[in-house]
Amino acid sequence: LACLATSLFVVGGISAWYILHKRHTLLFRKSLGMALVGLLLVTPLQILIGDIAGLQLFHTQPAKAAAIEAHWDTNPDTEGAEWNIIAWPDKTRQNNTWALSIPHGLSLIVNHSMVGKVVGLKDFVPADQPPAIPLIFYTFRVMIGLGFAMTGLALVSAIVWWRRRKTTDESILPVWLLKCWVVAIPMGYIATECGWVVREVGRQPWAVYGLLRTEKAVSHMPAPAVATSLLLFVAIYTLLLVLFLLFAGRIIIKGPDINQQLPMYTPIRSNNTLLQDKD
Repeated sequence: LACLATSLFVVGGISAWYILHKRHTLLFRKSLGMALVGLLLVTPLQILIGDIAGLQLFHTQPAKAAAIEAHWDTNPDTEGAEWNIIAWPDKTRQNNTWALSIPHGLSLIVNHSMVGKVVGLKDFVPADQPPAIPLIFYTFRVMIGLGFAMTGLALVSAIVWWRRRKTTDESILPVWLLKCWVVAIPMGYIATECGWVVREVGRQPWAVYGLLRTEKAVSHMPAPAVATSLLLFVAIYTLLLVLFLLFAGRIIIKGPDINQQLPMYTPIRSNNTLLQDKD
């Protein structure tokens, strides 16, 4: 679903770019509309599935879930756990240097109640806690923030589209909203990468949670060999990204040739048909 939403925002953003530049407006109005319909179906499902997976995480990987929320102290069942909107977790001191929190918010999210126990990071020895807790905390919030921003953009666009459905303006959406679509093109990619960081960094130090540590699962290769292969991967994928942006940019700027005639249709004839013709 995340990949589908990302693709639909690319389609919608490119369509909005053409409409802003008043090129093939009617054609790209249709493609923007199709992307919008798809997003109205996909983005709410993505949020729902993400919420279900997040709640399950508190039962299957509680240390990871606590790191995502920078929640250190396990609260009693009769009290509510605070939800940290923003904070700065300090693993060395085993607390947050500062935090902006909503009382009872985390219990409401996890237990759907104003009170309820939520396991904190201090229930795990530091060696079993994820590293780079601030990275996990903030990449998760970037992912969630972008997800809701994308959903909001789709909903607002749908409402404006419906209200202006009888307008004679070919662009159908106002300029500011079309610009938002163009800006939203990379949002899906960023949100997906942030989700990957949360998943992979958050499960550390385990390769198999609670059973096999990463340090026991990795092959014993010298550091220079690992660094060399990593640098090669980074160089190759950076080159591929640059080439993709260059060629994709050229194709987009050039635009489709809607006046080009399609090739003539030639029916495929089977061998049996040819034999019958000879007879």
